[in-house]
Amino acid sequence: MRNKIVGILFGATIAAIAVIWLGGDRRPRPYHLLTEADGRFACVAFQYTRASSSFTRPCLRAFFQALDPSVEVIAICGDEADVGAVRADFPFRGRTLKTVLIGKPITGWCKDRFLVAAGSPAVLCRPPEENTGMLTRTNDALVAPALARAFPGRFKDKVVPLKFDAGDILPCGGKLIVSDTLWVKNGRPRDFQKRLEGLFGLDVVWLHNVPDHHIGMYAAPVADNEIVVGDPDLAKPLWTAAMESRLGKADFSAATVALFHNAASELRAAGFKVIPAPTVPLGPQTFITYTNGVFETGIVYMPAYNCPPLDDLGRAAYRSVGRNVVPIPVETVYRYRGTIGCLINVLERR
Repeated sequence: MRNKIVGILFGATIAAIAVIWLGGDRRPRPYHLLTEADGRFACVAFQYTRASSSFTRPCLRAFFQALDPSVEVIAICGDEADVGAVRADFPFRGRTLKTVLIGKPITGWCKDRFLVAAGSPAVLCRPPEENTGMLTRTNDALVAPALARAFPGRFKDKVVPLKFDAGDILPCGGKLIVSDTLWVKNGRPRDFQKRLEGLFGLDVVWLHNVPDHHIGMYAAPVADNEIVVGDPDLAKPLWTAAMESRLGKADFSAATVALFHNAASELRAAGFKVIPAPTVPLGPQTFITYTNGVFETGIVYMPAYNCPPLDDLGRAAYRSVGRNVVPIPVETVYRYRGTIGCLINVLERR
C-alpha cells in the first residue's frame, strides 16, 4: 500500500511539472507595462472631439509639430463630424493620420483610460466599466476596445480587476510606483500590494501622504533610477502677483508643501535619485507642473506656461540629467487638472 501511495504521489508530481513545462500553467501572467521614458515613440494616440479641441488644440498642435514625422499618429474621434474636423485642425504634412471612430461623445483625455503592456499584440489594460456620472468620461471606456477592433493584430483589449486611471500607476526602474489615491479608489484592500505585484510583476513602491492626484502630476521618471519630482519650495521665491492674476492663486501652505516633500523623501528611500523641479499647487488637483509631460529616450515634451522664470527652471531640471526639452504650451488645458501628459497615450515604442 505504501509503495502504491508513493507511486501515485510521484506520478502526480511529474504530471504537475509536465503541465508547467508544456505551458499548461493556468495562473495569470503579469502585464509588462511600457515604461514612460524608455524607447523612442513608434505610435501615439490622442482623443479628439470638436468640443474638447477648443482647449486642447494649441497644446496638441505644438506637440505634433515637434514630433518626428516617422511616428504613427492615431486620432480617436467621437463622431463622424469629428473625423472630418480633426484633419482640418491638424494638417499633418508628410504623415498619415489614422482615425478610429467611437460613435459616442468622449473626452480629450487619452492617457487616463488604459495602460499599455508590451506584447504581440500589445495589451491595452483597462479598468472595469462604470458610470462615472459624466457621459463623455464613461464613454472613454470604449476607446481601448475600439483600438483593438481597428488594429486586431497589434492591440488586444483586456479588462483587469483594478479600478484606476492610468496616471495612478507609474512603472519605473523595475518598480511600480502607486499612492494612497489608488488604494482608496479600490476600497482600501488589505492585499493591495500583493494584487498589484500579481497583475504587473513588479515590486511596488507605495507612497503615503502625498498629493491626491495622478502620480505623473508630481513625479516623472527620466531613467531607471532617476525621477523628477515637483517641489513648491523652488517655485515660491519666483512666484509674483502678476503670475497669480494670470495663472491662479497659489497654495504654498505648509500642509500642502509637505505632501510634495513626502513624495520626494519616500522615492529617495525606495532607491531613486530625485531631481527637484518647480511646482505651484493652485487648488485640489490643479498644479503648475513640469512633470506631466510625454517622454522618450533623451527627450522630454514638457508642459510650459509662458512664464519664463518657472519654465526655465523646469527645463533646467531635465537638462541637468542630459535630456533635451521641447516646451509644449499648456495654458489652455492645465485648469482642467491635466496637461500634455494626459492628452497623449504612447501605444508603441521602438
